[in-house]
Amino acid sequence: MAVAASGGRRHHVIALWPVALEAGLRRALVEEGLRKAETFVDRQAPAIVEWPTTPHDPFFNVNRPEDIARAEDMARSG
Repeated sequence: MAVAASGGRRHHVIALWPVALEAGLRRALVEEGLRKAETFVDRQAPAIVEWPTTPHDPFFNVNRPEDIARAEDMARSG
């Protein structure tokens, strides 16, 4: 498994997940009641792939209305 990271944060669902993990993931979700991707990913000892954050963090998250304006500025600047 390889997981993307940027700006000191890991992005657990932005990852290469081997198909061979399917049974273990299903077991974790159904039998263990696991709900955090981070917990399952950490069990796999993933390779962490760091992405540069300049000029912009490629994993910038838009959660609030003010984030939209920032995302639009980032898009315009290329």
